[in-house]
Amino acid sequence: MRIHNPFSKDFLAAIGAIALPMAVQQLVMSGVNIIDVLMVGTLGDTAIAAAGIGNQIFFIFSLFLFGAYSGASVFLSQFWGKRDVPNIRRTMGYMLAVGMFLALGFLAASELCPAFLLGWYSSDPAVIEAGIPYLKWVAFSYPLNALAFCYAFSCRCTGHVRLPMAASFSAIVTNIVFNYLLIYGKFGFPRLELAGAAIATLLSRVMEALTIIGAAYILRLPAAGTPRQFFRFDKEFALRLFKICVPVIANEGFWAIGTTFYTAIYGMLGTAALAAVQVVSSIVNLFTVFARSFANAASVLLGNRIGSGDNDGARDYANRSIWLLILSGALMGLLLLALRTPALGFFALSDEGRDLAMRLLFVNALVMIPSYMNMLLVVGICRSGGDTLWSGIVDVATVWLLGLPLGFLGAKLHLSVELVFLLISAENIGKMILCLWRVRSGKWLHNVIEGVES
Repeated sequence: MRIHNPFSKDFLAAIGAIALPMAVQQLVMSGVNIIDVLMVGTLGDTAIAAAGIGNQIFFIFSLFLFGAYSGASVFLSQFWGKRDVPNIRRTMGYMLAVGMFLALGFLAASELCPAFLLGWYSSDPAVIEAGIPYLKWVAFSYPLNALAFCYAFSCRCTGHVRLPMAASFSAIVTNIVFNYLLIYGKFGFPRLELAGAAIATLLSRVMEALTIIGAAYILRLPAAGTPRQFFRFDKEFALRLFKICVPVIANEGFWAIGTTFYTAIYGMLGTAALAAVQVVSSIVNLFTVFARSFANAASVLLGNRIGSGDNDGARDYANRSIWLLILSGALMGLLLLALRTPALGFFALSDEGRDLAMRLLFVNALVMIPSYMNMLLVVGICRSGGDTLWSGIVDVATVWLLGLPLGFLGAKLHLSVELVFLLISAENIGKMILCLWRVRSGKWLHNVIEGVES
């Protein structure tokens, strides 16, 4: 692969205009997750573990949702490349229909059989009992997430990246305020502890959805369609969408289920290990914000270029992105090593949990480059070019054929938590190698909107 200068002004300006607002939004959202863990952490390891396994159900839902919307965003970005607003709104109609179907399904499952769902991730009865009310309250936020995510994806793909950021800020403030009031029972509010954290999350999602949807219509953005404009489907258009989106939905769904079994693997090592993993995940999320934001920004830029017919420009930006992510992953790994001790000082872990978390942060730093690269290669490059079937197969196969078998083997052999993590990380390394080969071959790039009429 020929080295392209990743620091050229045109490239940095184009990617930065989209990635920086996304990074600010995701950084703050990750910070709120840490605040949640800090507040819940004062209730002990069991509460941390209960919130963690409760959020695994949302994690699966959000990745199914991300799969549906990420596949559709290929069309949103490419349509915006030729400023085709009617087809952008028609694509959003698909997103809204699928998103609400997923949300209502996960809501029903969470309300009807919460203990069964939580039992997949922990065998500790105290953890499951504490997690049931948390899950049942948080589940009511799923339809709101489906609405807010749909409008956020449309805004990002059409260059209006500040609105999702503003909506997230409104959600963050709401979440922090009601966490304080409801977890601890301040200013006359009931002390609800873990259930209070869940209710605060629900209220924050209400605020986020109202902010982003209301502003989209007030500002008359491309996302501000009418029901007639949204749900204007035909057979040919639906087949194009499903050809790209179904592999991504399956990809994210099976990947999500597989990676949540990683939580079950850590649960086999004990409640202290499970609590340590939740804390470490919150910290590491802060260090992967840039990669997630950059991957989403790259997807928008590459899709815009492919939609406008500039395939050479898309390939050039893909190569520049790869080199920038390699450098960034190395720097963030070093930064995580330097800050792991003060970062853990904020969390109320047991001595055993703190020791486990320290070791986990060390090995997370070692695999930061492949983690960064896979976000870009799968989401930012392959999906933007409509190469969803191949990238989906690789993404899922490496989890189920490498990460899970090796992780369960490590747990059965009673290896240390950091060695189990390294075994699981084999999936990231295998995925990176295969995806780099695919990008180098040039087979990832497809114009999926060619011939579509408005």
